[in-house]
Amino acid sequence: MTYKRVFWGVILVLIGVLVLLKNLDMIHFSWFAFWRLWPLLLILWGISVLPIKDWIKLSVTFLAIAATFWIASESGNLKMGPWEKSDHYSWGWDDWDGTEEGLQGRETQVIREKMDSSIRFAVLKMTAAAGSFDIRGKTDDLLFFRRSGMVGQYEMTRQMEGETCTMHFQIREKSIRANNDGNRVVMRLNALPVWDLDLDVGAAEIDFDMSEYQVKDVDIDGGAASMKLRFGNLAPEVNIDIDAGASSITLFIPKDAGCKVDMDTFVTGKTLDGFERLSRGNYQTPGYDTASVRFFVKLDAAVSDLKIERY
Repeated sequence: MTYKRVFWGVILVLIGVLVLLKNLDMIHFSWFAFWRLWPLLLILWGISVLPIKDWIKLSVTFLAIAATFWIASESGNLKMGPWEKSDHYSWGWDDWDGTEEGLQGRETQVIREKMDSSIRFAVLKMTAAAGSFDIRGKTDDLLFFRRSGMVGQYEMTRQMEGETCTMHFQIREKSIRANNDGNRVVMRLNALPVWDLDLDVGAAEIDFDMSEYQVKDVDIDGGAASMKLRFGNLAPEVNIDIDAGASSITLFIPKDAGCKVDMDTFVTGKTLDGFERLSRGNYQTPGYDTASVRFFVKLDAAVSDLKIERY
């Protein structure tokens, strides 16, 4: 029995099992997000041409595939067990009433996740295509989500662990349309929980006013992006991690909060009024260590423009 026959047989069986489990709602994952794992094909190709015995090739192949499934599970692209399609939220198609510019006459999707008094911490994850993403204002629900445009339908899965509710939004693969007319997402959050935000988006326009929320962690992984993020002083420590391509980034941070910036960029323009330079790429406001509210900003980008405004 040759390596090639066993290898392709195993691959076909694994793909079939994966699709079957997804169709039975036993696991949830995004084919759209899995494209980031394409280097596995190069690894398997490289294994196939190594001048070693077939049983060693098979062993290394199984290890590579197992590692890929583990990475996918840890990154949120593959979830099993307590992840479920939420029965706590309602969603439907709605039409804008024309009061919000640019939305009249477009197809609109609405999702609401109900608030529960047991929820103290909330995590918002989003895997999406390029588009416009806004967060502002309060809601009595845990989360209110409205999407307009023709890019395709979103689905949400949720996971409840103790006092933490994690919600993951992603576009349904079968609903993605080649000729889409924009992707505008507007969200409102409940102000009671402590929030973590984790966004993986393409070329995006991001405008978040989080001054009314207790935000602990914000992690944004995007392509070419325009970002405006406004924070309040309701949480004692806030971590902001941005990994992007060519981007324009503006952060609004309260004057009475301490702020530290760690930048790893190729070419950058920066406006950091009131900051002291500690070393190359590292800046800090006076009194950071003793401030009651502190922000830590980590920026990893290509050509970028960073501006921090104190208000």
